[in-house]
Amino acid sequence: MTKKSLLDFQVRGDGEASVLAVTVPQRKTKAKVVPAPLKPVTEWYPNVLAFDQSLSSTGWAWLYEGVPFKTGMVTTVPLLDPGFEDSFQRGILLSKGMLEVVSLLDNAIPGIPLLIAHEMPIKPNPRMKTRNREAGIVAAMAVRFAATLAIHEVMMLNAQDVRKVLCGAAMATKDQVREAVKRTVTVNQSLQYLNEHTYDAMAIAIVAAERKGNSD
Repeated sequence: MTKKSLLDFQVRGDGEASVLAVTVPQRKTKAKVVPAPLKPVTEWYPNVLAFDQSLSSTGWAWLYEGVPFKTGMVTTVPLLDPGFEDSFQRGILLSKGMLEVVSLLDNAIPGIPLLIAHEMPIKPNPRMKTRNREAGIVAAMAVRFAATLAIHEVMMLNAQDVRKVLCGAAMATKDQVREAVKRTVTVNQSLQYLNEHTYDAMAIAIVAAERKGNSD
């Protein structure tokens, strides 16, 4: 079985990273998925990397053959006072971290291109009394930039659509999303990162895999 190192890391404001090496499993046959509440049993696209992005805490999940095989976090801390310059600099750091994840998974499964999925950012409200209302769009662009550099297909999903597919309700809570994910796929509790960000990333990956699988 061919093994390939995968790095799990956290990007900090100083750009340093802590590293954990793991391995990639061997290619298996296509897996049938357990149906989500509103979906029939189907075949999923087998190789999806999803990001639940934000400038501060981005969760990611790699869904391989319908199983969340690896999860992780890419985080940044404020570098300057809140505002465009801080958001842009953190967006660059975030994109570098995402590109590292994408690059390490790029050729993990030969012959099956990696699909990159991410959450649609919320449109900034000009009435928001905050100095970083552009942060969501900057984080989404960080995903797009990393995927574009790695030459991968990108799928953007509305968070309400994801919740409706998995939970049957567009306004489902974080806890309901987590439980829906656990009902739909087998989540290995030994995964190092299991939090609201990585469960959201798993939810995005599940819906992206289902849509891509049915469209091909």
